[in-house]
Amino acid sequence: AEEKRVELSVHTKMSDDISTISVSDAFDYAVSGGYSAIGFTNLNNVQDFPEIQFFAKRHPELKVIYGAKLLCENDDFGAWTTTLLVKNQNGVKNLYKIISSMTEMGNTKIVNVRDIKKHRENLLIGASGADSDLFGAIHDELPDEEITAIAREYDFFEIFPTNDIKTRFIYKKMVELGSELNIPVIATGDCHYIFKGDEICRNV
Repeated sequence: AEEKRVELSVHTKMSDDISTISVSDAFDYAVSGGYSAIGFTNLNNVQDFPEIQFFAKRHPELKVIYGAKLLCENDDFGAWTTTLLVKNQNGVKNLYKIISSMTEMGNTKIVNVRDIKKHRENLLIGASGADSDLFGAIHDELPDEEITAIAREYDFFEIFPTNDIKTRFIYKKMVELGSELNIPVIATGDCHYIFKGDEICRNV
């Protein structure tokens, strides 16, 4: 049987990094496309969860994955993003705790990695493509043992669509590293619009 598509990284209009997608449009597109699952990972917030839950009840044929993409930091590394996906209701509670621990940084928010580690039970932690510390470590050609140590902190690696040759090369390294360490590598759409024309609206 043909495998159905899963989109693990949908951003809605509530996302801090600007999206043109409404929750209802995301569900309509996924259902009409015969998707088996859809994951919502807005940047720095989970405000859509009640609306997502409402539509999830109306579409029991579609598995819904709740999550968020967070800007994070630790005490000796620059800011990067990581993707958090919940496994169950306790995971939702832990994600809320992590979101609540975020502090203001300019016009955005940021979470310390220690708060993610403190509440990571029932969550899956992902390296978010070219915005991740893992990507940065490979890009900066850190020693292999340092790259491996960073990689082992994650449950999965996420790679996004790109036409940039250098980015593709680093993604290839991430795929190889995932295979070596037995860590899943997931290609996601990093979706901020549904139709090509909507990209213009997002850019504006």
